Amino acid sequence: MAQPDDELRDAPQLSRLELYVGGELAATAIYRKDPGKMTFMTTDVMQGFEGQGIGGRIVTEAVKVAREQGREVVAVCPFMTGYLERHPEALESSDAP
Repeated sequence: MAQPDDELRDAPQLSRLELYVGGELAATAIYRKDPGKMTFMTTDVMQGFEGQGIGGRIVTEAVKVAREQGREVVAVCPFMTGYLERHPEALESSDAP
C-alpha cells in the first residue's frame, strides 16, 4: 500500500516504474508493454530501503498501473511472482478491468 510520502513515476524511456520515498528513489520495476499486457521483468529496492516493505509497495503500485491501463499483469520477476503468490489480494484489489 502506498504511503503519503510515496510518489510513483513512470520513466518510459527506461521502461520502468520508479517509486520515490521522501524524494529519494527507493525502488524500480522494469517492464515491457505489449498489447493487452504489461510484463514485469525485474524489481529492485535501492540500498538503504531494504527491509521496509518497499518491494511490496512497488509491486502493488505496478499492478495498479497495469490495471489502470487495462493490461494483464505478467510477472517474470521472481520477487514479484513470489509476492503475488503470497499476497493474491494485490491482484484482486487493483480494480481489474
